[in-house]
Amino acid sequence: MQRQYCGSVGKRDNGIVTVHLGYAAGEFHCLLDGELYLPKSWDALRCRSREAGIPDEVVYCPKTHIALELYHRAVANGVRLEWLTFDEGYGGKPELLRGLESRGQKCGAEIPRNFMAWIEPGQVTTRPFRCKG
Repeated sequence: MQRQYCGSVGKRDNGIVTVHLGYAAGEFHCLLDGELYLPKSWDALRCRSREAGIPDEVVYCPKTHIALELYHRAVANGVRLEWLTFDEGYGGKPELLRGLESRGQKCGAEIPRNFMAWIEPGQVTTRPFRCKG
């Protein structure tokens, strides 16, 4: 446990952070999967992690990577997700958005208000490089 952003309270506080994948269809709701998020500082101090009962194979990994892993496991187990939704902590991460797009996964994401993106990919042009010397 350490002081870190906790979505359930909407601020930085002491707590344990986990990443979850839930499923909802009509009246049916369930939790499919979840993983512990281990902060970098805890990963660096393995003795502290061992004292807390955290196995050595649990290491620091960005939350977006954990989220993609949960998604991959669900899909590999035959779960088909019509849409994924998530808050701005994930919606502002281009790597996650590109990862889901490359898999054809539709998503609705809250994004930070300062997030900048193209609606349509911009045209890329090239020109020969000239060295002035």
